[in-house]
Amino acid sequence: KDVAMGFLCSLTDYLLERRGQRKHLVVATTGDTGPAAAAACAGLRHVDTWVLYPKGGFVSDEQERQMTSMEAPNVHVVGVDGCRDGGDDLDDVVARLFADVSFRTHVNLGSVNSINWGRVCVQTVHFFHAYLKVVRTVGERVTFVVPTGAFGNLFAGYLAVSMGLP
Repeated sequence: KDVAMGFLCSLTDYLLERRGQRKHLVVATTGDTGPAAAAACAGLRHVDTWVLYPKGGFVSDEQERQMTSMEAPNVHVVGVDGCRDGGDDLDDVVARLFADVSFRTHVNLGSVNSINWGRVCVQTVHFFHAYLKVVRTVGERVTFVVPTGAFGNLFAGYLAVSMGLP
């Protein structure tokens, strides 16, 4: 996840520089995505990253410290009160931001959550790499275990199988 996030954020910054543009990335997290996005985007010159997380025990103390102690002027971490359903409440907020076409266009809004195809594509490569590391003969079947809450990674595995990974 962190490798895919780093690649995606760096590539985004590079392309924005070439276009003379700036983008605001929004990330909703209840786990590792927030710290990974904050670290991957820290110091990028053409990206402002807004990391939203639900206050009230939905992220670990360590994850909260990783996000809130980030000293990068382009990374903005916002703890959101009143999220009874944790990440689901934040997903609703993010969906409303993207649904507002005028706002989305005005701030050049993007995301690096699992809904970003670039990140999912990079994660797909992980499955091929891991497969080739563990099999003796191409064609052998393996089973991957994906932790809960990792939909983007799970979907990347699905894509890898759809592309022919045994």
